[in-house]
Amino acid sequence: LGAPISAWNVVTLLNAKVPTVAYVSPRGAQAKSAGVFILYAANIAAMSPATSIGAAHPVILGGNPNDPQAQVMLTKLTESSVSQIRALAQRHGRNAKWAEKAIRKSVSITDGDALRMNVVNVVADDVNDLLRKIDGMTVTTAAGTQVLHTGSVMQIPISPALWQRFLHALANANVAYLLLLIAIFGIIFELSNPGGIIPGIAGGIALILAIYAFMVLSFNITGLFLIVIAILMFIADIKIVSHGLLSVGGIICFAIGSFMLFRTTQAFMTVSIFLIVAMTLLCAGFFITIVSAGLMAQRRGFQTGSEAMLGKEGEAREEITEESGMAFIDGQLWTARSTAGTIAKGDPVAIVAFDGLIAMVEPAKEGHAAPST
Repeated sequence: LGAPISAWNVVTLLNAKVPTVAYVSPRGAQAKSAGVFILYAANIAAMSPATSIGAAHPVILGGNPNDPQAQVMLTKLTESSVSQIRALAQRHGRNAKWAEKAIRKSVSITDGDALRMNVVNVVADDVNDLLRKIDGMTVTTAAGTQVLHTGSVMQIPISPALWQRFLHALANANVAYLLLLIAIFGIIFELSNPGGIIPGIAGGIALILAIYAFMVLSFNITGLFLIVIAILMFIADIKIVSHGLLSVGGIICFAIGSFMLFRTTQAFMTVSIFLIVAMTLLCAGFFITIVSAGLMAQRRGFQTGSEAMLGKEGEAREEITEESGMAFIDGQLWTARSTAGTIAKGDPVAIVAFDGLIAMVEPAKEGHAAPST
């Protein structure tokens, strides 16, 4: 959790008029960073067996960590966090010294040590066990001192709303990465084929959602620029004959930019390497296929129109002079004129040029037979 989310939760817990319990669960779960503050802010702190708590040292996402200004900011955040955690510990009678170590030295402890060191109040197997163990405890809330009666309390689970689950799903590096690519390609297809509408709408929506996800995840602007440059290089290779060099450069930029897009050690804030490889190969294959098709089309030359008829051979259907005549070429009867004297009826001819819709012909070279009709 980021600092703004942590601060909001701490304020909410401290000003709650009902008793609050922070429970690290299920087994194997961890309360790290902002989770430590939330646990200390609750009236009662509890953990499941085989869980841990700690590692709350502030971290600056993005930028150069060795920059002097970043170091000053990190020091300010650390001191502010220490003062806040000590205040929370004193309010609820918990271990303030260990909490300070969790921030300054990123130390972590297990559930058993946390109970022994007065970091948490209870270690419970599940929610039912937790409610039994906290029954009869006295806590102080914003409304005053209250005694808990949780032995036979009715449990009412509160699930996140649909829109909350949707926003939570967006705060994932893999989802943000895919949204970015959908936005880029959707906009490209719409600009190259105006009126398609669907690619433009899909790209626009994906772009808005990607912006939201990137703001939550604190992206690396350099990685984003490299991806955009890579796409531009792919497009340029379609327009410019670079024999694939621009595509190769685009592949390199795309892969590096994808790895740099989210620079953090948190798993949910990094793009899967398998997804990066798959999307890099997909983009590269797509654009290289287009470039290859364009180069092959250039090598094939003209396939339609009068230019495609140059060199085609046929037969003179009547005597062809420099003024007039008729020739049957490529399944069609053409008005023709000779460029090499008179050509007798039935002789093979070949088209060498056009004068409007009139075919300029000459006798076919030796060894070339006129096509049969």
